[in-house]
Order: sequence, then C-alpha cells, then structure tokens
Amino acid sequence: MSIPFDTYHRDDQPQVVRDAAGGRLPVIVAETGRGYLPLLSAEELTACGGSVDRLVDAIEDAASRFRLTLTVR
Repeated sequence: MSIPFDTYHRDDQPQVVRDAAGGRLPVIVAETGRGYLPLLSAEELTACGGSVDRLVDAIEDAASRFRLTLTVR
C-alpha cells in the first residue's frame, strides 16, 4: 500500500499544518476527517533511529492510538 505524503520546511508549511504542529518541529501531522493532528513528535521520530521500518511501525501505532485508518487518496 502507498500512502501519499507531503513534506514542508518550517517556512513553507500550510497554515493548517503549522497550527497542528503548534511550533513543535520536526513533526508528522495527519490529515483526518476531524482536521489535522500531530501524529509523531520529534522525540518519537528520533526513537526510530533512522529506520524506515521503525518509522512505519511508529506511524501505524500512532494511527491506531488515534483510531485512524490509513487510506490512499
């Protein structure tokens, strides 16, 4: 499965992403049916240790905690 994503620099992020991040960077923000929410914090990203597999697991775990279903647009 492929999940679309966008990356932004702190200077070019859309306002909705900036608001959801609340000034905390780096961050992964999810677009949901309830709006935008911070999915992974800087600490959670660091804990992935640069591993893509651990990052995917962390995203899936966070999505589960927030009761989100990952879907392809």
